Amino acid sequence: MSATNIFGSYDVRGVYGKDLSDEDAHAIALAFAKIVGKKTVKIVVGRDNRLSSPALFNEFTRGLLETGKQVTDVGVVPTPVLYYATAFLNADGGAMITASHNPAEYNGIKLCKQTMPLSTKEMKKLEQAFAGKKFGKIQKDVISVLKTTSVDSEYAKHVRLLT
Repeated sequence: MSATNIFGSYDVRGVYGKDLSDEDAHAIALAFAKIVGKKTVKIVVGRDNRLSSPALFNEFTRGLLETGKQVTDVGVVPTPVLYYATAFLNADGGAMITASHNPAEYNGIKLCKQTMPLSTKEMKKLEQAFAGKKFGKIQKDVISVLKTTSVDSEYAKHVRLLT
């Protein structure tokens, strides 16, 4: 696992392959599963179009599925669509694989519980769980589900209503 310097006050971010690895994405998912709690079952995950996003998405999703979470893949979307999808699909949490405005060699993960980004306190707990390898319990006897859906047309309608 990489150093904890990838944890910011509201997201995880670093140079892919140097600061942030696929293994880190898996471990962050296990830690996130613990932060969002045992009752949480539905997590929406999206990603941007960076070359490293599919690999990070796959490992992050694998971690969620291993802890018994139900994962909905909303595909390659901008971050506002992920937040919208989390609310629209009545999910318990969401994760966006992105480094936003940073250069292409960076990537990261933005996380939310329900429709709110993790607080600074929750991010600190996530970092501590990651550093101490204190993760959500891997559920060997739970059937997890990964499904794919699009909220693009619903999001477009929502935006039109705002204008």
